Formats: sequence, C-alpha cells, structure tokens
Amino acid sequence: MCLKNAGKVKEPRGAPPAGDQKPSVTPAAAPPAPQQDQAEKPIIYAAIVMTVPVGVKALVPADYMEGKEAVENLHITTMFLGGKPPEDVEMFSELEKLEGKTIDVTLVRVVSDAKATAIEVRNNNEFPCQNKHAHITVGLAPGVPAKYSNELLDDSLQHEGERNVLEIPPDTSLPGVFQFVR
Repeated sequence: MCLKNAGKVKEPRGAPPAGDQKPSVTPAAAPPAPQQDQAEKPIIYAAIVMTVPVGVKALVPADYMEGKEAVENLHITTMFLGGKPPEDVEMFSELEKLEGKTIDVTLVRVVSDAKATAIEVRNNNEFPCQNKHAHITVGLAPGVPAKYSNELLDDSLQHEGERNVLEIPPDTSLPGVFQFVR
C-alpha cells in the first residue's frame, strides 16, 4: 500500500506546493466614490415645485402638446443660478427663508405655439421671481430650451406662426413647495 500521498490535500495543477503557500490577498475593491452631500452640490435653480402635477396637466388641451415632450418636473423657476453664486443676493436670501414652505399659486392662462406650452402664473409680489412672467413650462419641442417660455408669454413680442391662448377660470390655484434644485 502506498502512503506517499496519504493525508495530503491534492493541490490544483499549477498551484505552489502546500508548504510554500502564502495567504492569498485579494485586492480590496475600491471604496465607493463619496456621495456628494446635497448641501455641497451647486444650486441649479430655485423653484416652486408643483405638488399636484396632474392638476397642472389637466388644464392643458391635448392639441397644445402635439409635437412636444412633456416636462417631467413641473415647477416655477424663481431664480436661475446654473451652479454659480447668486447675482441678486437679496432675492436669494428671501428664497432661502421660503425653502420647504407651501404656497398656492394662481394659474392665469395656458399659452402654446409650435415650440412650447406654458402656463402663466399670477405673481402680485406673492413670491420673489426673477422672471418677467412667472410660469410653468409644460411642454417643449425637441431642441427648444425651457427659457423660451419667457418669450412665449411676452405679449409685447412678435410671435411667428400661431399662438394659442386659453384663459383659465379665475382663482384656479394649485399648491407648490419652494425648493432649491441641485
């Protein structure tokens, strides 16, 4: 009887002899990238985010959205920062005091052309807003920037093509919450 291999574990081919083995060290996976805290991310814009988006969408006739993509995060931009420090520090300070607070906004009219559909919002100094026309952009044609809604709502400008306007019944309001979008 041959006892040469008795009590030994058969090593896989190419493995070093049992006595020469060093503990195998598997390199640790790189630690996950640290999550940037919300407070550290730059602010893109300050807004009143609509808490009942279905209520906003219900006011827009289907034909006003033809050829446009619906905006997902319905909001009223009160100040655009683009990740930079605010130019209007006083207004920014006012908006900071409002963060997290709910406000009912009064909707005035739905305006639409081939490029965009927006809902004008009444603002009789109820909230700070750097836009001439407080509004909710509801839909945009491909390639059209959201800021186009400011032009769409400006009655003093010459508008190319057809512009549809639907007045919303007086005192129609929906809630929104002041937020800084990062």
